[in-house]
Amino acid sequence: MILNNTFRILTSIIIGHLAVFSSKAVAIDFTIVTTPFYAETTATGPDGVNPISMEMRYDGNNNSSLTLPSPPGAPGKLRLVGNHKTSKYFFWVENDPRKTIMTMNEKQFSESLGVDLSLAKSKGTKKGSQTIIGEACTMWRVDVSIVVHSKDAEGFFETCVTHDNIELKGTHNGKVLHEMTKLQRGPQPQSMFELPSGWKIVDMNKIMEQLKSLQK
Repeated sequence: MILNNTFRILTSIIIGHLAVFSSKAVAIDFTIVTTPFYAETTATGPDGVNPISMEMRYDGNNNSSLTLPSPPGAPGKLRLVGNHKTSKYFFWVENDPRKTIMTMNEKQFSESLGVDLSLAKSKGTKKGSQTIIGEACTMWRVDVSIVVHSKDAEGFFETCVTHDNIELKGTHNGKVLHEMTKLQRGPQPQSMFELPSGWKIVDMNKIMEQLKSLQK
């Protein structure tokens, strides 16, 4: 049950993250954010209705760390750390007596969900400006087409980014995916981007590949 709920939360987050395109016109790719920061964010929950609150840290050099509420029945909060350049992520539950860390590659994970990122196309359009939590930001709309389970899918994302490319808010087809409620720029503790020592690492990509082969 814990693992199932963990996956539901992570799927919601990763699907949202797949919307972060590298289009230089839109400038919302973490690989071009060089400002370290701490943020508190409200994001769409795994049920698509009830929002969840999470803390985010970014070191200014592609590494991020998310702390989320505890999945039901879990002994601690859910942690997700990753590198946006390598697209490799690790997640675990704090105080897990099994001391297990799960890892996944974003490309392989998206493919397991039937999303072909190599065929994604996007076009960014500037939509004006807003002020969110006292921060001025530029609004962009990104019209995107992707291939999901060999079928074309279209939609649009809207995002508001600061002068230093920090994304304050993101929506998908008009529905809010996430929005920052607090932002503090400055160096972050390196320990927040490190894995707990002595824990076993399980490759979820291999497990998902095995599950797919059993379904054939």
